[in-house]
This record gives sequence, structure tokens and C-alpha cells, in this order.
Amino acid sequence: MSTTQSIIIYRNPVEAAFWENGMVFPLFVSLCVFMLVMVGLVKIIERKIQRWTTEWANAYTVLAIIISAVAAGGVFHWMM
Repeated sequence: MSTTQSIIIYRNPVEAAFWENGMVFPLFVSLCVFMLVMVGLVKIIERKIQRWTTEWANAYTVLAIIISAVAAGGVFHWMM
């Protein structure tokens, strides 16, 4: 039985570490978690804003981004 071999050439050591250390899947999952949490929080904020004033809309959006980033960071750390 013959085996095939392939040579992978990376442009720099950082790219090699990214692909070889298994960071791709945790990064993809954490980005998906970020998007899901962000969309969920924005939908909740949109429903609440209709009852409140819209002057705090940007602050609530920034808060949603921060919460989503913390959730994504936690998932990435958990998966690594």
C-alpha cells in the first residue's frame, strides 16, 4: 500500500502555529458564539428600546458587544 505525502509551506511561523496547534476550530466556534450572543442581545435591546428612549441605544449596543466578546473569549479559552 502506497502512502502519499504532502509538503505544506507556511508563509511565517505564526501561520504555521495557527494551523498546526489546532486553533482553527476553537476560533471558528468562538466567532459563532460571538455572533449568536450579539444577535440575541441586540434583538432583546430592540424590543426594550421601543419602550424606553433611544438615546441609550449606542451604549446598549456597546454593552452587547462587550458581553459577546467575553462569552466568545470564554468559549475559546474553554476549548483550548
